[in-house]
Amino acid sequence: FFQKIAYLPNAIGLIIGSIMNLSYGINFLLGRVSGVICYALIMYAAMKKLSSGKLLVAVVALLPTNVFQAANYTYDAWIVCMVAFAVSNMVSWLQDEKKTVQIKNIVLVLTILALAIAPKGIYFPLCLLFLMVPAIKFDDVKQYRLYVFAVLGTTLICFLVYMLLPFLAGKNQGDTRFGSEISTIGQIVYILKNPITFAKNLVLFLKGYLSLENSFDYTCFWAYLTPSRVDYHTTLMVLLFVSAVVDRREYDQLYNTRKVKIGVSTLLYVIAAMVATVLYLSCSPVGSDVINGCQPRYLAPMVFPFLMFVCNFGCFNTKNYKSLQA
Repeated sequence: FFQKIAYLPNAIGLIIGSIMNLSYGINFLLGRVSGVICYALIMYAAMKKLSSGKLLVAVVALLPTNVFQAANYTYDAWIVCMVAFAVSNMVSWLQDEKKTVQIKNIVLVLTILALAIAPKGIYFPLCLLFLMVPAIKFDDVKQYRLYVFAVLGTTLICFLVYMLLPFLAGKNQGDTRFGSEISTIGQIVYILKNPITFAKNLVLFLKGYLSLENSFDYTCFWAYLTPSRVDYHTTLMVLLFVSAVVDRREYDQLYNTRKVKIGVSTLLYVIAAMVATVLYLSCSPVGSDVINGCQPRYLAPMVFPFLMFVCNFGCFNTKNYKSLQA
């Protein structure tokens, strides 16, 4: 049910095609076009929310892999654009020094974030990003405490609904496509008996999984429709980094702290480790030293939060910002 939420953009096109009595092939393509349009509109809405960082959103939105996924029937593009929209809303609170955060905005953004991670609940810790909003953005201490409670409550609800309940219902017995030796319960028992060995294998895997070399597979990968490497990958990575550094104004000062950088980096690393662990439980033989099925595209929703917060080096562009946007 939760995964089907992500296909609502495609469903719009399919419904229109059915009403117009179009052929199967045209209707199928209309569903893909509808997905792209919705993806573009949500990313545009994310850009509109920001006082600075619009260029960064545009570059992330136009990453070849993200566009490819948006043009097909997949929930990955939904997660990427909805997470970007929710995070952009939160950043807009930080960029506006004069306005305080209103309750209706909190409810709206937390709802958007919950819908964003609905298709793949493993991203539920992304809710904790919203704890970086300081108390000074609220009218009083009581409202700030209610906000923290709402963020933690949303995190817990997402964990229970998207992660824990399906597991307790026995719907995570392992992916038999990777062999008959797959056993989630058996894998959990192995990890509990050999925590140090598993931790070493996990850290070693994440070293390659989060490497710059592996970034090709979540920025330029088109499901085997492109060569193993393309010439523009290096240029694209430079563009991502440069846009994250120079697309800044004085509005970004509030979250330009070491605490924010360390906190966000740690949180995203933990999410990556959780993703790898879940795939280890469901796709790897018991006791295996290899983590199967952990595709690089699972990192795509974390690209924008990482660049927005961790790559904020205080290079505030106050004079030529309009020319930068042009």
